[in-house]
Amino acid sequence: MTASANLPMVLGTAQLGMPYGIANKDGKPSLKGAIEIVAEAWGSGIRFFDTARAYGDSERVLGQCLDEIRGSDKRAEPAVITKLDPGLEFSNADHILKEVKTSLESLRVDALWGLMLHRESILDQWGQPLAKAVAKLKQAKKIRYFGVSVYSPERAIQALKMESMDFIQVPFNVFDQRPLENGLFQLAEKQGKKVFTRSVYLQGLLLMDPDFLPPHMGFAKEILKDYIRFSSHCGLSPRLLAVAFAVQNAPFANIVVGCETPAQVRENVNLFKRAKSVD
Repeated sequence: MTASANLPMVLGTAQLGMPYGIANKDGKPSLKGAIEIVAEAWGSGIRFFDTARAYGDSERVLGQCLDEIRGSDKRAEPAVITKLDPGLEFSNADHILKEVKTSLESLRVDALWGLMLHRESILDQWGQPLAKAVAKLKQAKKIRYFGVSVYSPERAIQALKMESMDFIQVPFNVFDQRPLENGLFQLAEKQGKKVFTRSVYLQGLLLMDPDFLPPHMGFAKEILKDYIRFSSHCGLSPRLLAVAFAVQNAPFANIVVGCETPAQVRENVNLFKRAKSVD
């Protein structure tokens, strides 16, 4: 359950299907732009791609991109993770199976590395229909692993203790250190389960100029200034400090990062390569 080329970066692809992120200035890229982003990631050794049914047409666009860049060479398989639509009728196993079939067709892959519940609240609906559908999908080798995207450490711990859950995705960054405080990573390692983290840049907030925040983000101005001063004191860019914190404090996790341009992919790959050696 490790990424290719020992690079823990996962390409988040919400941006390919809709305008996404606090700091997003360019909106959704064209198909040509999307292909360039995914091609840059693929060429850098990234094989994990994160998407969801709820991310606009991200699945379809990602499928086109992967098909385009791989051409006739299908030897290197992408590890695609998608999330079930949170509005799905989870009490109906057939609806779940149909939803996954649609995802596979859109993504142009024979099987998913991982299928996730998109909301932690759906854990309360775990029961026979959902469990039956997941078992069928695994038996048919349509999905390899099953997990859930969570926000709270309490729900993360709940999921890690569920036999049916193979992995979780959780927010983790310099401003949200709850997974460390709650021993989440140690518990996952003990249970033999995989962790993916997200929001390393807080959807871009950590990279914004505090004097030019949108009005509704004004509450973050002073703490963001403190963070920038601290990173400067450390002799690091705010971006490198954010990545180094996530990589060094969750060494067995893979980190989901969204990118709006090929240049951002290159920059992030470089930061991930440097992160482990930052003191």
